[in-house]
Amino acid sequence: MDLGLDPENQSVKIDGYGEGFFRISGKKISSSVILFPKIYFKTDNNISNIRDTIIQYSKKNKIDLIIYGTYEELNLSNNKITNNLGKIGFPIEIMSTGAACRTWSVLIGEGRKVCACLISKE
Repeated sequence: MDLGLDPENQSVKIDGYGEGFFRISGKKISSSVILFPKIYFKTDNNISNIRDTIIQYSKKNKIDLIIYGTYEELNLSNNKITNNLGKIGFPIEIMSTGAACRTWSVLIGEGRKVCACLISKE
């Protein structure tokens, strides 16, 4: 699926995604990613590493919401995610990867300060 934002927008954008990859601001990435409005990071699927990256970045840059997109069954992964990410003080929305990509595009288009954790399908 292809997604995009207005080319005038200088924020990180999701150009597309599929099984095992994301296209972020024109680059194909074959791993999970953490997106912030102006920067992104490749990551593994380790929830502790994801949490640490969000904590480190958010010390200098305000975020209002974490979007967590996963290919896993949502009801099975919610407790693990909220037990780790919910403790760092930001609201978190857990959804399918596709929904997270679409939500990111809408919120960034509105100028919102969000973080997205997009977990790739291995």
